[in-house]
Amino acid sequence: MSNNDEAHLRAFFESFREQHRREEGEDNDVRKYLQQGKYPTDPEIKKIINSRVGNQRKNLLRCHVYWKENKLKSGFESFYHAAHRACIDICRHDAALGMLMKDQNFETHIEQNVGYAAQKDVAAYCFLVIGVRDTLRRIEKHRMDINDSISLLQKELFDHDLSIFIIDLRNNLSHGSVIVPKWQISYIEGNSYGSMRYERQELLEFGRWKPESKQYISRFGDAEINISHVVKDHFDLMSNLYRNLQDLFAINITDYEKDFFDIEDSHKKMIRRQWARILIEQMKEGKTPYDYLHKFFTPQEVREILRKPNHSKEQVDYIISLKSVEVDVDEELRHLLYSIFEIPSDSSTRS
Repeated sequence: MSNNDEAHLRAFFESFREQHRREEGEDNDVRKYLQQGKYPTDPEIKKIINSRVGNQRKNLLRCHVYWKENKLKSGFESFYHAAHRACIDICRHDAALGMLMKDQNFETHIEQNVGYAAQKDVAAYCFLVIGVRDTLRRIEKHRMDINDSISLLQKELFDHDLSIFIIDLRNNLSHGSVIVPKWQISYIEGNSYGSMRYERQELLEFGRWKPESKQYISRFGDAEINISHVVKDHFDLMSNLYRNLQDLFAINITDYEKDFFDIEDSHKKMIRRQWARILIEQMKEGKTPYDYLHKFFTPQEVREILRKPNHSKEQVDYIISLKSVEVDVDEELRHLLYSIFEIPSDSSTRS
């Protein structure tokens, strides 16, 4: 390697180290600023955050006052939708039980198609209910402005004897008090119906149950407890909680939540501006941007675009309007689109 090459290499690494030191200093300033809980965020601070990518950007946003609440809300959403999925799967196991033909072996059908999978989904649903409860309690601590309302909604669900039964069932299952369900299939007018059930007395003889759970179990008298009916009834209660919470959060949006999503949305718009440049790159010789509309717009949007005169300002302005919510369309990008759609310059400057 020549002396000139070594000098260029040293200069490159020194420039890289200098940029790293500068960014590190800026990042420390951003973290200190965000930790003060100021909002709206200063435009220069926002600009630095949005210039970062990947984990570097996430590490800065973690210092924002809304970061933890946002993650908890995402966790709550995940638990709720996973519980919905488990509820559906439990009902599907009942349907699978009902598919037993009269000439099939009952025990083989249970072992191969239903048994362990159904028990797994019942346990999963119970654990997910705990996740919903605990995450909501943590959200409540972050929202002192509406914590009384959140607490009231929680009590409506989790003080209900059905919820207490579900939570006790989870505790018994996780602490080795294994409660094995029964499998029942009946035939009515040539059609088969199946369900997974608990015997009331067997439930009471295993594990520990709060008085509210015992009260719930006692309602069934000598009848067996249909597990899918219990889970569906409980998920109806949890869905009511979910809807009410969605309304509560939507009505009570905080200034720091708005500020957080101002940063996030401006970053997304900046990233999504690339769709126009991607459109240009994908244009091959002899093709027009019209060949690529389906890649960026829904079929209904494409039909509406093509109802307007091709290569017209009206058409391109409509295309821009479809993207303006999610993309920051500045004058540079607007004129770039006019250019690739071959809008005459006198038309593009006309208001």
